[in-house]
Amino acid sequence: MLSALLSGFGLGFGVAAGFGPINVLCLTTGLRHGFAPALGIGVGAAIVDGFYALLAGLGAAAVLEGDARRWLQVAGGAALVVVGIRIARAARRAAEASTTRRSFGSALRLSLAATLANPPTIVSWAAAFASVVPALDLSRAETLAVLPPAIAAGTLTWFVLVAAAASYARRFARERVLRAASLAGGVVIAALGVVLAVDGARGL
Repeated sequence: MLSALLSGFGLGFGVAAGFGPINVLCLTTGLRHGFAPALGIGVGAAIVDGFYALLAGLGAAAVLEGDARRWLQVAGGAALVVVGIRIARAARRAAEASTTRRSFGSALRLSLAATLANPPTIVSWAAAFASVVPALDLSRAETLAVLPPAIAAGTLTWFVLVAAAASYARRFARERVLRAASLAGGVVIAALGVVLAVDGARGL
C-alpha cells in the first residue's frame, strides 16, 4: 500500500512538473489573478490526471489507438489554441485585464476543459502504469483504488507550489509586466495546441 502511494505521488508530481500548457496556464493565472484561481487550475489538472490514471488502469488506452487517437489529438490541439487565443486577447485589453478577476470556480472549469482537451494523455499514463505496476507487484485493487488518487495528490502538490510562487511574484510585478506575461502565456498555449494538432494530423 505504501509503495503504491509513494509511487503514485511521485508519478503525479513528476509528470505535472514537465513543461506543458497547464503549467503555463497556472503560472499566468497566478500572476494575473492570485493564488485561489491558480489553485483552481491545479485542482482541475489533478482531477483529470487522477481520472486518466484510472482509465489507464482499466485498460482504456487501447481505445485511443490508430486514427481515433490522432483525431482526438487534433481536436485537443484545436481546443488549446482557442484557450490560448482567448487568454492572449484578454491580456491585450488592458482595462478588461485589470478589472476582471477570475474566481476559483471559473479557473477550475477552464482547467478541466483544457486538460481534458488532451485525451492522448491516457496513453502516457498507460505507459507509466506498464512500467510501475509490474515492478511494484501491485494488486488490481491497489492499481485502481490507490494509484490514481496518489497521482492526483502528486499533481496537486506541484500546482500548489506553482500557484504559490506565481501569486507571490504578482506582488512585485507592474501592470505592464502582468499583461505581457498573460499575453506570452496565451501565445505559448496556442502554439503548443498547434504543435499537438499538427502532429495528430500528420498521422492521419
